Amino acid sequence: MVFATATAVQAQNKQKKAKTPEQRAEMLTNKMETELKLDATQKAKVLEINKATATQLEQIKNEGKPADDAQKKARRERVKTIEAEREKQFASILTPEQMAGYKKMKEDGKEKIKERMEERRNAK
Repeated sequence: MVFATATAVQAQNKQKKAKTPEQRAEMLTNKMETELKLDATQKAKVLEINKATATQLEQIKNEGKPADDAQKKARRERVKTIEAEREKQFASILTPEQMAGYKKMKEDGKEKIKERMEERRNAK
């Protein structure tokens, strides 16, 4: 009985975490609006870029797990290309100060991911 309850709770937690590309784009855009102080025009353009990027990344994610290291490397390169294109588009919309803030946001996010991965490794 306890196992079934725990499994149901875990399933619910996974459902809460699973966001659509549009939801992820909106969340990121809202964070950028707050942290970078985007104006309405910038926010609209950034949202469109984030939606397009999230959709492309979701397509890659849905392709399934790469079969070997070569496919894994190719997939990683595709993601880097998509993210570089997003950054290039942001550079044409954001001020230099906002762009610097975006890069800092991005680095902070990478650090948080590394910390969570380390916590998971240590928990095992």
